[in-house]
Amino acid sequence: MKTIAVVCEKGGTGKSVIANELYESYVRQGVPASLYSLDGQYKDASSSKKVEDAEVAIVDTPGVLTDNLSDLVSGADVIVIPVRPTPNDIEPFTRTVSIVTKNTNAPLVIVVNGTNRFRMCASFMAWLEKKSWAKNVVKVPQSEAIVQAQGMQKSVVSVDRHGAAAEAVRTMCRKVSILAGLPFEKKQLKRIDTH
Repeated sequence: MKTIAVVCEKGGTGKSVIANELYESYVRQGVPASLYSLDGQYKDASSSKKVEDAEVAIVDTPGVLTDNLSDLVSGADVIVIPVRPTPNDIEPFTRTVSIVTKNTNAPLVIVVNGTNRFRMCASFMAWLEKKSWAKNVVKVPQSEAIVQAQGMQKSVVSVDRHGAAAEAVRTMCRKVSILAGLPFEKKQLKRIDTH
């Protein structure tokens, strides 16, 4: 079984949303998957997201540093670290990266959640591009579709299939899956009727 850990010590970065999007991606493909929510946000829902003989486990970690974080990341095949492109996120984000890289050689996927066209985001991205460990970066734009999907407890891919946020989420899922050696959803091209 492959394990994907979604980790960041700061709350509000989108860990639970990202973990759920990864889980939903595997479910859409028919890949047996389990979602373990250790942060307590979706405690009731997560109990129904565990299956026998899962091929992949997605672990949604708490938004705080815990004693078992090093154990969680050392057993993971891929680590996903979400971050918001704001100055307040840099310190906890870099602390998380430091802990992760000290405890595992698993590939990292950095998900910059809530990107936009403004200067603050551009400065954050310029800072991130200079980091040697930031090889696999995915930008997820600010999007009403993500908010709607959360409200409906669905994947953004189900809510706004052709939107920028859905495309970014598919890119994230594809990148994580490739690094973990798991199947991934192919982009469906629009069918053109020639008749």
